[in-house]
Amino acid sequence: MHELLESLIESLKGGIDVLNDLLALDVLIGPETLDRAIGLLEADTITRFESQSSKRECFHVKGDHHTTYLCVEDFCSCHGFAARSDRIIPMCKHLLAVQLSIGLQVGRTVFLSDDIFGDMLDVNKLNN
Repeated sequence: MHELLESLIESLKGGIDVLNDLLALDVLIGPETLDRAIGLLEADTITRFESQSSKRECFHVKGDHHTTYLCVEDFCSCHGFAARSDRIIPMCKHLLAVQLSIGLQVGRTVFLSDDIFGDMLDVNKLNN
């Protein structure tokens, strides 16, 4: 957790108001979801896949019990996201972790051909 906090502090030095953003997330989404999302970042569970030619992207996030979830834009394939879909801000820990990784520019990226990228979007192939 200390490494992430250091990254947040560095972002603050760069003029980004990360602390207020995190406080707002804590209020809007809840401290448990925020804490779990930060835990996913710390555990290095996020992989960004980008299509080389179209520049489309998706994310795979390893959750509890080593299940991999697909995150694309404002969607996650987990049950928690589906259960929160009626909320003003439908957000699960996986999607929040992806958003934080984008904002903090952390995590790994894998560049793929369009054909292989298409396979990354197939939820049925994620955990086989």
